[in-house]
Amino acid sequence: IERPAFCVHDRTITHANQSARQMMLTPGLEITSLLGSNERSYSEFSGGNLSLTVTVASTAFAAQVTRVCDRDIFVLNSDNSELRAIALAAQHLRNPLNNILAITDSLQNTPDSQAVGHLQKGLHQLHRIISNMSDSYRYQQRSAVRMETTNITSVFAECIETISTYLSACGIHLQYTGLAKTVLCLADRELLERAVYNLFSNAAKFSAPGSTLAASLQQNGNVLSFMLSDQTFPSDDHASAFNRYLREPGIEDSRNGIGLGMALVRAAAACHGGTVLIDHTEEHGTRITMTISVTQNPQSMVRSHIQLPVSDYTGNRERALLELSEILPANVYQNFE
Repeated sequence: IERPAFCVHDRTITHANQSARQMMLTPGLEITSLLGSNERSYSEFSGGNLSLTVTVASTAFAAQVTRVCDRDIFVLNSDNSELRAIALAAQHLRNPLNNILAITDSLQNTPDSQAVGHLQKGLHQLHRIISNMSDSYRYQQRSAVRMETTNITSVFAECIETISTYLSACGIHLQYTGLAKTVLCLADRELLERAVYNLFSNAAKFSAPGSTLAASLQQNGNVLSFMLSDQTFPSDDHASAFNRYLREPGIEDSRNGIGLGMALVRAAAACHGGTVLIDHTEEHGTRITMTISVTQNPQSMVRSHIQLPVSDYTGNRERALLELSEILPANVYQNFE
């Protein structure tokens, strides 16, 4: 493993590769000193693939944890130069794409609206890829995160309501169990919504029409857990689900994409002091759990759901149509405002 990697047994580093040793991650170091708010998620980790944040010398690193027998292997993502270069290229693609989208908007309700629907769907897919390419680096650096006191219960409920409507167009059912109480905490509403949409887009790609996705939002102390279960997410991809540019389209199943969607989900969890766990259960197939820490600032104001972000990455388009473009049928894009 070229990236920094080390092995943990009984909460102590037992082995470390050269890259990890150069970061002073040496045998004998207690892992709890690196975990911060993620210590609880790690203590409850029993299998699957866990994405969390470790802090080394005051610098945060994304880490993927895989359990092998009674030991955990940590692999850190330490080099973001490639992602930064991709983000810069994507920024230059956004403006011409928005111009093309503006032109196709004027073609709505034309006699050949079916062709326009396919064109709009394709452009929304392209817009989503470019947005993920552009924003994954910024979110990982936390330069684009805007934390405000937010009604988290409402954020998830509104997302689920919209997603349920669009999933029905795909023939997929959604069961959701939310929280009965209001939970206020510091959060970036836009980032959380993007994470939820990406989770559902990923799950729906591998779900056959007529199948059911099960989701729930739970609270345990100061930790909120959003869980999404499906039946067909490939378990072989668990260990690499968070890696960017892992797969080559055409060589493997093209539904896997290039890995930026799940990388954005991991970044969203990390920005909110949480983790992402992918595991497999006999009852529900594959389960993805995203946690966030409930933190509050009594001096901040609750953000109105009507207020627009300072810079809307969608170009003021409906977020769901962009984020779910991989799974929605083209007729959804034929006539919309």
